[in-house]
Amino acid sequence: MYDIQTELILRRMDRQAEAASSARMSRQLAILANVAVWGLLLLLLV
Repeated sequence: MYDIQTELILRRMDRQAEAASSARMSRQLAILANVAVWGLLLLLLV
């Protein structure tokens, strides 16, 4: 019984960590895309 509960908790923690890391990755990608767009706009304006 205890082993099953521990396994479920560990699995849930793994899933949460995965979701957090993927959210962080997508946030970094969004920031990179933003910087790239603004860089291109500045290059076009200059």
